[in-house]
Amino acid sequence: MMIFTHILVGILLSIAVADFFTLPVGYAVAVGGIGGLFPDVDMLFVHRKTLHYPVLFSILTLAAAIIYVLTTNRFASYTMIFATAAAAHSLMDTLGGGKEMRPWRETDQRAVYNHVQQEWVEPLRVFYDGSIPDLLIAIVSGVVIWYLLPSEYLLIVAPLILLSILYTLFRRVITKWIPEEYPTFSSYIQDKVR
Repeated sequence: MMIFTHILVGILLSIAVADFFTLPVGYAVAVGGIGGLFPDVDMLFVHRKTLHYPVLFSILTLAAAIIYVLTTNRFASYTMIFATAAAAHSLMDTLGGGKEMRPWRETDQRAVYNHVQQEWVEPLRVFYDGSIPDLLIAIVSGVVIWYLLPSEYLLIVAPLILLSILYTLFRRVITKWIPEEYPTFSSYIQDKVR
Protein backbone atom coordinates (compact mmCIF):
# COMPACT_ATOMS: atom_id res chain seq x y z
CA MET A 1 0.00 0.00 0.00
CA MET A 2 1.18 3.50 -0.67
CA ILE A 3 2.75 5.49 2.13
CA PHE A 4 0.03 8.16 2.05
CA THR A 5 -2.61 5.49 2.72
CA HIS A 6 -0.56 4.19 5.65
CA ILE A 7 -0.27 7.67 7.16
CA LEU A 8 -3.99 8.40 6.75
CA VAL A 9 -5.00 5.03 8.21
CA GLY A 10 -2.55 5.61 11.08
CA ILE A 11 -4.16 8.99 11.79
CA LEU A 12 -7.65 7.51 11.59
CA LEU A 13 -6.74 4.73 14.02
CA SER A 14 -5.13 7.26 16.36
CA ILE A 15 -8.41 9.19 16.50
CA ALA A 16 -10.29 6.01 17.42
CA VAL A 17 -7.76 5.10 20.12
CA ALA A 18 -7.70 8.66 21.50
CA ASP A 19 -11.47 8.73 21.63
CA PHE A 20 -11.73 5.33 23.33
CA PHE A 21 -9.08 6.16 25.96
CA THR A 22 -10.01 9.90 26.15
CA LEU A 23 -6.54 11.07 25.12
CA PRO A 24 -5.60 14.46 23.59
CA VAL A 25 -6.34 14.20 19.87
CA GLY A 26 -3.59 16.54 18.61
CA TYR A 27 -0.71 14.46 19.95
CA ALA A 28 -2.50 11.25 19.02
CA VAL A 29 -2.82 12.37 15.38
CA ALA A 30 0.89 13.23 15.18
CA VAL A 31 1.96 9.95 16.78
CA GLY A 32 -0.49 7.95 14.63
CA GLY A 33 0.77 9.57 11.44
CA ILE A 34 4.39 8.87 12.40
CA GLY A 35 3.49 5.29 13.34
CA GLY A 36 1.79 4.83 9.97
CA LEU A 37 4.90 6.10 8.19
CA PHE A 38 7.57 4.46 10.36
CA PRO A 39 7.77 0.92 8.92
CA ASP A 40 8.61 2.25 5.44
CA VAL A 41 11.80 3.86 6.73
CA ASP A 42 13.19 0.39 6.06
CA MET A 43 13.14 1.23 2.34
CA LEU A 44 16.71 2.27 3.18
CA PHE A 45 17.49 -1.22 4.52
CA VAL A 46 15.59 -4.45 3.85
CA HIS A 47 12.13 -3.23 2.92
CA ARG A 48 9.21 -4.92 4.66
CA LYS A 49 11.60 -6.77 6.96
CA THR A 50 13.82 -4.39 8.94
CA LEU A 51 11.00 -2.30 10.46
CA HIS A 52 7.83 -4.20 9.53
CA TYR A 53 6.64 -6.25 12.52
CA PRO A 54 3.06 -7.42 11.97
CA VAL A 55 3.04 -9.67 15.05
CA LEU A 56 5.38 -7.77 17.38
CA PHE A 57 3.75 -4.35 16.81
CA SER A 58 0.39 -5.98 17.55
CA ILE A 59 1.72 -7.44 20.81
CA LEU A 60 3.28 -4.06 21.70
CA THR A 61 -0.11 -2.39 21.11
CA LEU A 62 -1.82 -4.76 23.53
CA ALA A 63 0.95 -4.48 26.15
CA ALA A 64 0.95 -0.67 25.99
CA ALA A 65 -2.86 -0.61 26.27
CA ILE A 66 -2.74 -2.77 29.40
CA ILE A 67 -0.02 -0.60 30.94
CA TYR A 68 -2.01 2.55 30.12
CA VAL A 69 -5.22 1.17 31.64
CA LEU A 70 -3.36 0.19 34.82
CA THR A 71 -1.20 3.31 35.18
CA THR A 72 -2.58 6.06 32.84
CA ASN A 73 1.06 6.60 31.86
CA ARG A 74 1.22 9.07 28.97
CA PHE A 75 4.23 7.35 27.36
CA ALA A 76 2.27 4.09 27.33
CA SER A 77 -0.64 5.83 25.60
CA TYR A 78 1.58 7.20 22.83
CA THR A 79 3.37 3.87 22.50
CA MET A 80 -0.04 2.22 22.08
CA ILE A 81 -1.04 4.69 19.34
CA PHE A 82 2.31 4.43 17.54
CA ALA A 83 2.29 0.63 17.69
CA THR A 84 -1.34 0.45 16.51
CA ALA A 85 -0.53 2.50 13.40
CA ALA A 86 2.72 0.61 12.72
CA ALA A 87 0.98 -2.75 13.20
CA ALA A 88 -1.81 -1.70 10.82
CA HIS A 89 0.82 -0.66 8.25
CA SER A 90 2.64 -4.00 8.54
CA LEU A 91 -0.58 -6.01 8.36
CA MET A 92 -2.01 -3.96 5.47
CA ASP A 93 1.07 -4.69 3.38
CA THR A 94 0.06 -8.36 3.34
CA LEU A 95 -3.08 -7.37 1.40
CA GLY A 96 -1.06 -5.95 -1.46
CA GLY A 97 1.50 -7.41 -3.79
CA GLY A 98 5.00 -8.52 -3.05
CA LYS A 99 8.00 -6.23 -2.78
CA GLU A 100 8.35 -5.95 -6.55
CA MET A 101 8.64 -2.62 -8.35
CA ARG A 102 5.74 -3.57 -10.62
CA PRO A 103 3.29 -5.50 -8.42
CA TRP A 104 0.77 -5.99 -11.24
CA ARG A 105 3.24 -8.56 -12.64
CA GLU A 106 2.95 -10.65 -9.45
CA THR A 107 6.57 -11.83 -9.50
CA ASP A 108 7.49 -11.53 -5.81
CA GLN A 109 6.03 -13.77 -3.11
CA ARG A 110 7.34 -11.69 -0.16
CA ALA A 111 4.71 -9.38 1.34
CA VAL A 112 6.01 -8.83 4.88
CA TYR A 113 8.53 -10.66 7.03
CA ASN A 114 7.15 -12.41 10.10
CA HIS A 115 9.96 -12.19 12.66
CA VAL A 116 8.23 -14.56 15.06
CA GLN A 117 8.06 -17.44 12.55
CA GLN A 118 11.17 -16.19 10.73
CA GLU A 119 9.60 -16.40 7.29
CA TRP A 120 8.04 -14.18 4.66
CA VAL A 121 4.26 -13.90 4.56
CA GLU A 122 2.92 -14.35 1.02
CA PRO A 123 1.00 -11.43 -0.46
CA LEU A 124 -2.78 -11.80 -0.69
CA ARG A 125 -2.84 -9.52 -3.75
CA VAL A 126 -6.22 -7.98 -2.94
CA PHE A 127 -4.84 -4.75 -4.42
CA TYR A 128 -1.40 -3.28 -4.93
CA ASP A 129 0.49 -0.12 -4.08
CA GLY A 130 -0.91 2.81 -6.05
CA SER A 131 -3.97 0.95 -7.35
CA ILE A 132 -7.49 2.40 -7.41
CA PRO A 133 -8.60 0.38 -4.33
CA ASP A 134 -5.51 1.66 -2.47
CA LEU A 135 -6.46 5.22 -3.45
CA LEU A 136 -10.05 4.66 -2.30
CA ILE A 137 -8.83 3.59 1.16
CA ALA A 138 -6.74 6.77 1.35
CA ILE A 139 -9.66 8.98 0.27
CA VAL A 140 -12.21 7.34 2.59
CA SER A 141 -9.76 7.55 5.51
CA GLY A 142 -9.08 11.21 4.73
CA VAL A 143 -12.77 12.10 4.46
CA VAL A 144 -13.56 10.37 7.78
CA ILE A 145 -10.64 12.17 9.46
CA TRP A 146 -11.86 15.48 8.07
CA TYR A 147 -15.37 14.75 9.37
CA LEU A 148 -14.16 13.76 12.85
CA LEU A 149 -11.61 16.51 13.45
CA PRO A 150 -11.71 20.32 13.39
CA SER A 151 -11.27 22.00 10.02
CA GLU A 152 -7.60 22.95 10.63
CA TYR A 153 -6.69 19.28 10.20
CA LEU A 154 -7.70 19.63 6.56
CA LEU A 155 -4.25 21.22 6.09
CA ILE A 156 -2.79 17.78 6.85
CA VAL A 157 -5.42 15.60 5.21
CA ALA A 158 -5.92 17.43 1.90
CA PRO A 159 -2.25 17.28 0.80
CA LEU A 160 -2.08 13.58 1.68
CA ILE A 161 -5.16 12.86 -0.42
CA LEU A 162 -3.81 14.99 -3.29
CA LEU A 163 -0.48 13.15 -3.16
CA SER A 164 -2.37 9.84 -3.14
CA ILE A 165 -4.27 10.83 -6.29
CA LEU A 166 -1.11 11.99 -8.06
CA TYR A 167 0.79 8.86 -7.07
CA THR A 168 -2.02 6.63 -8.34
CA LEU A 169 -2.18 8.52 -11.64
CA PHE A 170 1.58 8.25 -12.19
CA ARG A 171 2.32 4.90 -10.48
CA ARG A 172 2.96 2.97 -13.70
CA VAL A 173 4.66 5.93 -15.40
CA ILE A 174 7.18 6.17 -12.54
CA THR A 175 8.23 2.56 -13.07
CA LYS A 176 8.89 3.24 -16.76
CA TRP A 177 11.52 5.81 -15.72
CA ILE A 178 13.27 3.30 -13.48
CA PRO A 179 15.41 0.67 -15.23
CA GLU A 180 14.23 -2.96 -15.10
CA GLU A 181 17.46 -3.91 -13.28
CA TYR A 182 15.90 -2.60 -10.05
CA PRO A 183 13.47 -5.24 -8.76
CA THR A 184 12.09 -3.03 -5.96
CA PHE A 185 11.65 0.65 -5.11
CA SER A 186 13.86 -0.05 -2.13
CA SER A 187 16.77 -1.24 -4.28
CA TYR A 188 16.43 1.84 -6.47
CA ILE A 189 16.30 4.23 -3.50
CA GLN A 190 19.29 2.57 -1.82
CA ASP A 191 21.33 2.81 -5.02
CA LYS A 192 20.52 6.53 -5.37
CA VAL A 193 21.28 7.27 -1.69
CA ARG A 194 24.76 5.70 -1.94
